[in-house]
Amino acid sequence: MCIFRRIFLALVALAAWPVLAGAAELRDLVDQLGADDFGAKIVAVQALGALGDARAVVALKALGDNALYTTADHKVVIAEPAGDGFKIFDPIDHSELGQAADDALDKVRQIFETGGKGHSCGIYSFSDDHIHRLALVAPVSRIMVRQIQSKSNAGTFTNGMPMSSSMGCGVWGGNITNENISLKHYMNVTWVSRPIPEDKPPEAELFGEFYNSETF
Repeated sequence: MCIFRRIFLALVALAAWPVLAGAAELRDLVDQLGADDFGAKIVAVQALGALGDARAVVALKALGDNALYTTADHKVVIAEPAGDGFKIFDPIDHSELGQAADDALDKVRQIFETGGKGHSCGIYSFSDDHIHRLALVAPVSRIMVRQIQSKSNAGTFTNGMPMSSSMGCGVWGGNITNENISLKHYMNVTWVSRPIPEDKPPEAELFGEFYNSETF
């Protein structure tokens, strides 16, 4: 049973048997939703449904919306986009706790300044905007979206990447190509060129808005 179905069943249970649990018990279960172990998340979802406290609805809904985040001190919060950052909310009563800057892309830049330029990175997101913003910044040849990183880089039947055990990293990594190396890269091509009628566009068409500008 997928986690989204478990979340739905838990929400149904909370609506059917509304009671109030102890604050500490409820908080501990909500924090467990941010566990690294997927099995622990499932246990927390089931326990919150069995608990029957309607206050857990906020956290369970946020989990289903991929809006739950874990802080450095292992506390779970809700983060909702607001401008260039996020508003942070309590996962139980949805009270606003403050704001946070979106520094994820800066961290990506810092990581690739250390190593790995040209190879790959991954993102687990359903937001096309987040995926696009990462693609504009990350100096990599391939970005895996909601996939197993190492396996998917090499190509699978479900992602359309050329299957290969050798991946080029482009000029970022000092390679001549940034494609997945396949048979075509080992083939020599001979170009046979014969004269053709001149097909030369005017400079104004070539340079567009830059024509006759300070640049030229």
